[in-house]
Amino acid sequence: MPSGVSSDYLASDADIGKVLQVVQDFETSGSNSTSLGTWVDSGTFASITPSSTSSKILIIANFGFSVRHSSGTGPYGYTRCYRNTASTIIGGSNIKYIDAAGVSNNENHSMQSFIFLDSPSTTSSTLYKMQYQIVGGTHAYWNYGSDSTITLLEIAG
Repeated sequence: MPSGVSSDYLASDADIGKVLQVVQDFETSGSNSTSLGTWVDSGTFASITPSSTSSKILIIANFGFSVRHSSGTGPYGYTRCYRNTASTIIGGSNIKYIDAAGVSNNENHSMQSFIFLDSPSTTSSTLYKMQYQIVGGTHAYWNYGSDSTITLLEIAG
């Protein structure tokens, strides 16, 4: 062992990047919204209690998302994830669905994934929840034609 380096330092340094715990939730029910520009809580969420303030949380969510419109304009939808309260957004995506111009009552559906590495800096129970909104069109659907999962992995930091 090099001079001046303690075995405690080497042991903790060797643990960095290890998966310490895994939490997963499976959601089978869906929801929908017709409120343009309003964020809606999905049923896709999970909580984890980090063992250290230096831990990172890897969030992996997979879900079906669909947007419908009744005119020839393309529908648009957005998704995002928050930590504990809707005012603490940790990441999101601008998912733009475009239909063939002039087609009425068209619906776009796709499977989406959300992956983000968060640093919550806490040892308290931490909630991660997915949200969605419709920006253009008439309806947005969560879990449309599929179920969703959210997986939280605590990574030693």
